[in-house]
Amino acid sequence: MRFEERKTENRFSVAAAESQAESRTVGGAARDLSALNAPGKPRSTTHPADRFDFVALHPPGDRFRPPLMESPAPPSRPPACVALVARTHWLVGGIVLVSLGLLRWLTEKFPVEFTARTYFIAGGFAALYCLTGLLVWCGAPTGRFFSRICGLIYLSRPRLGSHLWEIMDSHEFQTHFTGKPPPPPPL
Repeated sequence: MRFEERKTENRFSVAAAESQAESRTVGGAARDLSALNAPGKPRSTTHPADRFDFVALHPPGDRFRPPLMESPAPPSRPPACVALVARTHWLVGGIVLVSLGLLRWLTEKFPVEFTARTYFIAGGFAALYCLTGLLVWCGAPTGRFFSRICGLIYLSRPRLGSHLWEIMDSHEFQTHFTGKPPPPPPL
């Protein structure tokens, strides 16, 4: 049976896909299999059998499995509670910088002047909050200490400050700074 006839007869048959994969490996020895996956040739999406080219062309995956690593790679993202605290610190640092620029722009035309010390102190606060967010995100032990120091300003807003303070007291937040992975959840 030709491919065109099979396509019209049963478009979504798994058996048709398997038989075509067999014909490409067993009976199609004279056929150039490298042309099937040529980068310039567009793949046909009209028949599901065309999606099974990889079945016959690649050996089982067990032979090419990479060896197990001795130490697992660290996760690229911290837990959600840690990310919330870090983003809060970054947000406050960004707001300090934006406020500093806005203050400079608004007072430019008025006779009010701020000394360089004012900008230095405000810039230091912004840098402290941004650095604290980075230390918390990365899990540095000093990040926990600086997070507590920077968290004092949040306590003036009880709904925000109390929530963040409880997060900083949580077990998941504390284990992020020890370097040990948290235990798996019970099944």
